[in-house]
Amino acid sequence: MYLDQRGVKILKMIVNDPSVSGKELEQSLGLSRKQISYSLGKINDYLKKNGFEEIKWLKTGRFLVSLAVIREYQSEDSKTAEYTYVLSDEERYSWLTLRLLCHTEELSTYHFTDELKISKNTLMSDLKRVQEIMKSYGLELNYDRKRGYVVYGEEYDKRGLIIQALRENLNIPGGEERLAVVYHIKQTELEQLRSDIKEIEEKLSVCYADERMKEFPYILAFLLRQIRNGCLLQNLPECSCTVRKQATENKR
Repeated sequence: MYLDQRGVKILKMIVNDPSVSGKELEQSLGLSRKQISYSLGKINDYLKKNGFEEIKWLKTGRFLVSLAVIREYQSEDSKTAEYTYVLSDEERYSWLTLRLLCHTEELSTYHFTDELKISKNTLMSDLKRVQEIMKSYGLELNYDRKRGYVVYGEEYDKRGLIIQALRENLNIPGGEERLAVVYHIKQTELEQLRSDIKEIEEKLSVCYADERMKEFPYILAFLLRQIRNGCLLQNLPECSCTVRKQATENKR
């Protein structure tokens, strides 16, 4: 399967500058929205035929392009970010929350301004909001000159917020791939966890909703990383122990 000249031109324009909008393509190429949409459909058929993800045309008018497609079709002299989807304020809060809770390297102001492509002032404003979110979970965010940003509090509370932040990030366009790239999550790891979850479903005679099946592998992957990094549960809330005790008694 081959792309026509117009399809090749549109594909190149998108991968060379993923921040380009549909309106800008229309103006640059002298095409209508309908023509762009038709060509994008052909481009996506071509990409799927070659084992790549489709290019998504978002409601904002921008395009979401996978890193694999950019690397494969981008011109040599073009330099683009791995993701050009601009996060909203709330999405940045969720991403910052997760990064602050789950990391092994020292995180500084530079890490976040570079990663999110935002100014230092915007970051400082975002961190104030993130601090409020963490306080609602009984956690405290501080900055240490030697260790960078550090979150203090019970591991149980941290995991609760990790799960919430993960769910929010998975709902962001390109969230799954962003998590995979930044946290080096391999598809083989996720597939194994999905297999384990399905086995649990069969043994317990339950059926999880599709949304939960999307979340669970990532949640387990992150919690396992916490454990491997020495972040262990020292104390469980009394209510959690009560629920666990009741569940055990119900099995007898």
